[in-house]
This record gives sequence, structure tokens and C-alpha cells, in this order.
Amino acid sequence: MTRVGIGIRTATKRKERAVGQIHVYDGAGKGKSQAALGVVLRSIGLGIEAGADTRILLLQFLKGSERDYDEDAAIAALRKSFPHLIDRVRTGRSEYFGKEEVTDFDRSEAHRAWTVAKGAIYSDLYSVIVLDELSPTLDLGLLPIAEVVEILQSKPDHLEVIVTGRDAPAELIEIADLHSEMRAHHHPEAAAQGIEGIEIYTGDGKGKSTSALGKALQAIGKGISQDESHRVLIVQWLKG
Repeated sequence: MTRVGIGIRTATKRKERAVGQIHVYDGAGKGKSQAALGVVLRSIGLGIEAGADTRILLLQFLKGSERDYDEDAAIAALRKSFPHLIDRVRTGRSEYFGKEEVTDFDRSEAHRAWTVAKGAIYSDLYSVIVLDELSPTLDLGLLPIAEVVEILQSKPDHLEVIVTGRDAPAELIEIADLHSEMRAHHHPEAAAQGIEGIEIYTGDGKGKSTSALGKALQAIGKGISQDESHRVLIVQWLKG
């Protein structure tokens, strides 16, 4: 039986990776926040390797504290391991809503988060800023797209910015150095045959190993939250 997992299709402007890129993780498939966490983990590792701290801000739009999310355990693991390097801010309400259901509270929370984001971008405190679910926030009309694009374009050169969420506007994709689209392909017979727990990240674009790192971090975090040891094995082919 042929199985396919989450496909990642990427458009990038540069062949060589540069410092301070703008990443946009987009698409209807799962794995966007997971890929962002993979970038965070990799960035912390690079900072440790270089003998310098890589301070991270995880700023989450539309993810109120009333609900648990898949990445919560992974973020908890990061903050436990690197408490001096990880800051997290959650804003918005936790349930899904459409454009016709937007309230004054939603607008207020979006602007509160964006005020934090702007301060962080120009603070010179952070090496990486994750703007989780910013794309659907823009799609809902809660923030002015032109202002967001202008601020991101004027960010400090050293700063890496990661934007996640489906329905990324064209203006945001246009300024991205890396745009990865997650597409989920579920095998129709998998559930019937009792096959689960297998995820395959494939595609021509970048982000596959990064997503796998994010998944590993989720497993470690779940083990910590349950007072269990979740040991992770990473086997690498063609990476001597």
C-alpha cells in the first residue's frame, strides 16, 4: 500500500541560506507551528555552537490560554531546557471563528499582539521571533496587511522572523525569503487497516527535516508533561 504524508512545497528567492530570513509556513495541512518549532530548536543549537545566546519570542495570535494545542508540550520542553532563552505570549480567543463573527475583543487582542511584535522586532533582544497564526489574523482583517508587511520589511538584518498559519496573503508571501506550503495527503485505507503514527514529510522544498525536529520536540515535551521518558531516535541517511 502506498502511503503519503505531509507534502511541503517551497518557493525561495535565494539558493544560499542567509541570516535574518522571513519564513512563511502556509497551507491547509498540519505541521506549520511544528516546523516553526523545528527552526527554533535549530537556531538555539546554532547559537550554543557559536557560543552565543539565541533569544526567542513565541508570539501566538488566535491561541488563547483556554485551550491546549499540539505544540504546547514542545514549547514547555523548550522553556524547561532553555528558560533564559524562550519568551511566550498568547493572545486571542481559543475557538475558531469566521469573518462574520469578529468581535471588538478579537480586534483588541490582535492589536495587543501586534504591539508586542513591533516592540520585539525593534528591541534588539531577540534573534528569532515566531508570529504564530499571524496569517489567519490578517485574513480575518484584524490587522492592516500593509503595515505588517512594512514593519517586517524594515526588521533588523540579524532577525529571523517566522510566520505561520493558513491563508497567508499574497503581500506577505511576496516578501518571504522562504514560503513553505503544507499539504496533508491521508491514505484512505490507513484508518481501516489500523495504521497510525506514521508521518512522511516529502516534497522538493525546504522544511522537511525541520518539521521532523519539531515533531521530535513534541514527543519529548509530551513525555515531560506526563512525567515519562520519551526517548527520540534520529537516523540520518546521506548526511555523513
